[in-house]
Amino acid sequence: MSLASLIAPLSVTAFLKERYSQAALVTRGAETRDPARDLYCDARFAKRAFLRDVDAARRGPNGHEQWRIDSAQIDAELARGHTICGDVSSGAPIAAALRALSADLGTGPGGFAKLYVSPRGAGFGMHLDRDHVFVVQLEGEKKWEYSETPAMPHAVRNGVRIDGRATYAGGFAGVPMPAREVSFAEVVLRPGDVLYLPPGTWHQATAVSARALAVSLSPPRVTPYEIVMQVLDQLALTNPEWHRDLAPGATRPRGKGVFEDALADVTRSMTKSLTDLAPSVLSRAHLLATLSTANAITEPAASTPLTGNTLLRAREPLGFLTLPDSIVVYGAGREVVFPLGALRFVRALVSAGTFSVAEAEPWHALTGDDHLALLDELRAVGLLELAGC
Repeated sequence: MSLASLIAPLSVTAFLKERYSQAALVTRGAETRDPARDLYCDARFAKRAFLRDVDAARRGPNGHEQWRIDSAQIDAELARGHTICGDVSSGAPIAAALRALSADLGTGPGGFAKLYVSPRGAGFGMHLDRDHVFVVQLEGEKKWEYSETPAMPHAVRNGVRIDGRATYAGGFAGVPMPAREVSFAEVVLRPGDVLYLPPGTWHQATAVSARALAVSLSPPRVTPYEIVMQVLDQLALTNPEWHRDLAPGATRPRGKGVFEDALADVTRSMTKSLTDLAPSVLSRAHLLATLSTANAITEPAASTPLTGNTLLRAREPLGFLTLPDSIVVYGAGREVVFPLGALRFVRALVSAGTFSVAEAEPWHALTGDDHLALLDELRAVGLLELAGC
């Protein structure tokens, strides 16, 4: 299930510009989608298909309570009026939907999907999540109350309301959350309908039919903070002073913080390393984090000799980054460095679909064996593959 199918009739361009991370969206799809067959259904739930990490939940005065159960307890918990929530990310149709959604958003592989089953009147209490959520109603009807825009834009952690106050959940439970005032909306989702909630959006749901089934799809997030921390980890490998031991037998502070001088030195070193960091280093880290590795090769390609008529194609969509002294091509979780003079070839390669070895020859100044060797090397590292394989 692609992004376009989830948000239709809104275009992908309009969604990314006007809604993604910014505002909730409801799309009615009963006439154009049949997600009960495409993703999940009551019959699959009866067989507990692909269901793992199952929780039961009930609404409480401050959101909801949630606890882990065995699959054998599901029917009893439903009979008590509780909601069932379980991870269904591994289900073939749902896994394919997550891959398509992540590819459309350019977020790289990953993400997760949750199944929610609620008897009439049951559901989760008011809360907000750090993830993007695409709720697909599968069976029955469910009433949603949600903020039209995020109360905590670009949320880094989940949140709840305790006695009317917004606080963080989980490991930071009870810590006040600087949530802003937002307006709320209400909608009843029917089979085929989709509700998109950006990170940090307040929401709660209540089943209004005898039973309601829904799946939420959450693509992975890649934030500037996460990319910077990845690069900082790499820089730490070549800055051993950042790993100095702070002696456990140190005296208590008397006017200064313990290890203040040592920490000041390390802080200056880290600050300088980040200040001197070229933007291209972060760009490369971002590309490697978001490019899919689903089709990355795990063993060398077969040594089928290339001829002029051999058809080739990219294993996955390719991208490239121009650096001051080189060009880096990305695909299938790999990066390959080319000299700056190869820009014409790289542009042609990235924009090409299926092409023959002969068709690629005018893209560069190489001829004969060098031309074959270049394409064969790109095939060996996994950027290209034989068309039809």
